[in-house]
Amino acid sequence: MRSRLIRIGALSLELLLVYTLASCWADSPKEETKRVRRPGDPDPAHFLVRVSPVTNLVPAPTLLIVAEHKGELVEAEYCVGVRIEFGEGQASSHQQDCPSWEEYQKQLAAWDECSQRVVVVPPGFEGSYNCSPPHDLTRRWSWRPAQQFRVGYGPGHHELTVVFYLPNGKTIRKMASFYVGGGEE
Repeated sequence: MRSRLIRIGALSLELLLVYTLASCWADSPKEETKRVRRPGDPDPAHFLVRVSPVTNLVPAPTLLIVAEHKGELVEAEYCVGVRIEFGEGQASSHQQDCPSWEEYQKQLAAWDECSQRVVVVPPGFEGSYNCSPPHDLTRRWSWRPAQQFRVGYGPGHHELTVVFYLPNGKTIRKMASFYVGGGEE
């Protein structure tokens, strides 16, 4: 009986030691590796690029590349332009013609106010009552290189560069990679 109590005591002491070490480890400050963003800086996590499918067979006719601007719209990320570099000097770009940020905010407020109104159309009324929508921002771009640009990719691993142009003159570069199989590498 006494040896059993000693073993239970030793086990309890071991569990207490493990718990203490685990709680100290969990409370220890972690080394911060993220770059600190200043207020107003664009968030690179809001800009995404993906290729579908990631693997393909020669001549890769079904390749789809999508670039997206996600997240809440803020002034630093307003009215983004985009350029995709297919390689071998071929590229495609899209620039938007947007009103100023202040004007866009006014358009959004007017749209919100107008869309909340209740309109009762009297019988025989021939006109229409529509709210003027705000400027239509493009936040998603897609390309099919084989069909649109006659870009073909041979067998092997390929990378594409997509550059997002921000209104403050900064750029965010994202890479997308894919593999084309079927043939000699």
